[in-house]
Amino acid sequence: MFLFVFVAGCDLMFPPPEPRVTKIDIYADRFEYRTHRYETASALAIGLEAGREEPQVIELHDCNRRDALETVIDIVRKGGHYNFSVVVPEDC
Repeated sequence: MFLFVFVAGCDLMFPPPEPRVTKIDIYADRFEYRTHRYETASALAIGLEAGREEPQVIELHDCNRRDALETVIDIVRKGGHYNFSVVVPEDC
């Protein structure tokens, strides 16, 4: 009984980690995918092809880079990936 209460308490204090989401982040000066930084969209395209992990989320962090967002969406679609979410800041 004590072990059950202890385990239940640990689950409340330390919930299991959330599933990892593969995403592309678009910042003012770079793109990030997995654990790498890319300076250009063409470098990101090469990284996407080499990584072979389908991005689940594309997140824009700088409203001035909306054109880069369109480019990234096109790159991802050309790779045959169509099931992803796009996150844009509320003030864009």
